[in-house]
Amino acid sequence: MATLKQRTAFFSAVFSYAEMLSIDICIGVIGSGALAASFLHAKMRLVWWVILPAAVWVIYTADHLLDAKKIRKEIVNARHKFHREQFTVLAILAAIVALGCLIAAPLYLSDLVLQGGLSLCLLAALHLALAF
Repeated sequence: MATLKQRTAFFSAVFSYAEMLSIDICIGVIGSGALAASFLHAKMRLVWWVILPAAVWVIYTADHLLDAKKIRKEIVNARHKFHREQFTVLAILAAIVALGCLIAAPLYLSDLVLQGGLSLCLLAALHLALAF
């Protein structure tokens, strides 16, 4: 049986990796989406609840990967260090998730939701291009 110290260390490591991978942001966007859907009395399809955090994760990961690549000196930020060390794996994973979103969105989302999502995607791409 694990001691309290071991369990605390384990959960601390899990939360640290979740934060470095922006999982906390994705959970937050689900909450924001739930608030918006409730406020607008909209019933969002299950696929929307998957695509929304996945797309946000891709955007955040791309931004962190660009930051990690752009920094030339020694990295002190744990998130940037992690993204530099795991650059290839995270870039491939982000590309796969992005491709999944690009395939699923037009197949399963309404035109209105798709148009809003594409508008936000273009703004995010512009942000990343300007940041790079």
